[in-house]
Amino acid sequence: MTINRGPADVMPEDRLPRPLAELGDLVEVEVRPAPGGKGSEVRARLRNPEPTGAASAAARLSGDDPRQRVRAALREAKQVIEVGEVLRVDPAPHGRRPPTPAGKLVEFATELAPGEGVL
Repeated sequence: MTINRGPADVMPEDRLPRPLAELGDLVEVEVRPAPGGKGSEVRARLRNPEPTGAASAAARLSGDDPRQRVRAALREAKQVIEVGEVLRVDPAPHGRRPPTPAGKLVEFATELAPGEGVL
């Protein structure tokens, strides 16, 4: 991902931003200047092999997929560096919704969305 800050701002005193640091030894992180002087590129990859096949599907549905954790940490790190905090959006409409089968499906998908990006 590209962050609109210099490498010294991304990793002050060679410390990773909190969301990436919380992943510990799960990931390798590389920070370098972005092409054209447009901030910094931050790369994070898993140290261990990614789950595959049925294990991958089960991990994604349960929210235990390490790839989802890395993506979420990268998004949060970008927000912390550029804005100063992790932004939270509560997309639920005002008032109460009656429970419907479609509503339950939407709520389930919304719960899974933070691991993969936006719904």
